[in-house]
Amino acid sequence: GLQPWHFLVVEDKEVLAKLQSHAFDQPKVTENSHFLVLCARTSMDQDYIDSSMEKFAAERGQNVTDLDGFKSMIQSAIMTLSDTQKQIWMEKQVYIALGFLLSACMDKKIDACPMEGFSRDVFNEVLALPEKGWTATVCCAIGYRADDDAYAQLKKVRWGEDELVEKV
Repeated sequence: GLQPWHFLVVEDKEVLAKLQSHAFDQPKVTENSHFLVLCARTSMDQDYIDSSMEKFAAERGQNVTDLDGFKSMIQSAIMTLSDTQKQIWMEKQVYIALGFLLSACMDKKIDACPMEGFSRDVFNEVLALPEKGWTATVCCAIGYRADDDAYAQLKKVRWGEDELVEKV
């Protein structure tokens, strides 16, 4: 429940054009209703854990000390990791949020295209993410498909269940 992610909805056309040139010129960066950059925190420290526990307690109407066992479990799982391990963990958490975003889009019949094909360093610089404590992790273009979208009628090519799922 630490939620070490942040979503940026990029609306500025000039910024989108800069980003597109560092995302293999994929038209999805600029030709959509919304372009999201999902970011991970760049640090996880005791202060963040403490503030998270305060938020949990406040939201649930509990005393923060009631969460000491939970807090201790989180500290032993997170604070014992190296900075590199923490960063990897935080970025993996972003993909959990992405999964829920994609599911919500599907439920609302909104097209969504997650993207990793971009220069993280350039995105971070253009969006001034490091000074905010964030790093770009994955992007997602969302919106309703245009009527004249030539790709809309193409058959999706996907591996079959028998190729992706194994029962043991």
